[in-house]
Amino acid sequence: MQMPANFITAKFDDVLESKLGELSSGVRAALGHADLQCHRPHITFAAYCDVTAPVLEDRLRAFCARHRTLPVEFRSLACFVPKHVVCAGPVVSSDLLALHHELHEHFAHPTEFAHHLAPGAWAPHCTLYVASTVDEMVRALELMSAEFDRLEGEIVGFGILEPLSVIDFFQCALES
Repeated sequence: MQMPANFITAKFDDVLESKLGELSSGVRAALGHADLQCHRPHITFAAYCDVTAPVLEDRLRAFCARHRTLPVEFRSLACFVPKHVVCAGPVVSSDLLALHHELHEHFAHPTEFAHHLAPGAWAPHCTLYVASTVDEMVRALELMSAEFDRLEGEIVGFGILEPLSVIDFFQCALES
C-alpha cells in the first residue's frame, strides 16, 4: 500500500492547541525527548495518496467556507498498543461524526490509505506521544494521566499536512 501524500487534519483554537501541546511536550521532556519536533496537535480526518496539493487546497477551501467552527471536548487518554501511540480521545459527538462524513463526501474520492480514516471505521484521536517501546508508552500514559484533565475548545479550521513534516503547508478557517 502506498504511503499517503497528504493528510487532512482538524485545527484547534489556540488555547486548546496550546494545552494539548504542553501535555505532549511535558512528557517528551520527562522522557528525554524534549528536542523531538512534533506536528501541531490535531485530529486526522483523511489521507490521500493520489490527489495533488492544489486540488486538495481548492476543495478544502470550499469545504471550510461552508462549515462553522465545532466544539470539541477531550475527556480521555488512550493507547494504540501496536504502534506505541498515546493519544487524547475526543467525545465522539454526532456533530463530529457528521463533519468527518461530510468532508469525505465533499472530496468524493476514495481514501486509498488508512481505511481506519474512512466513515464507519474512524477512531478520532489526537496523538500526543509515540513511544519506541510498550514500557515507554505505559510510562508516557502514567505521566500524562497525572496532568490530564478534561479539555474543551473548538475545531476552527483544517490543514493539509505532509507525512514526515511538522508544519501544515496549507490551512483554512471554518466560519465562526
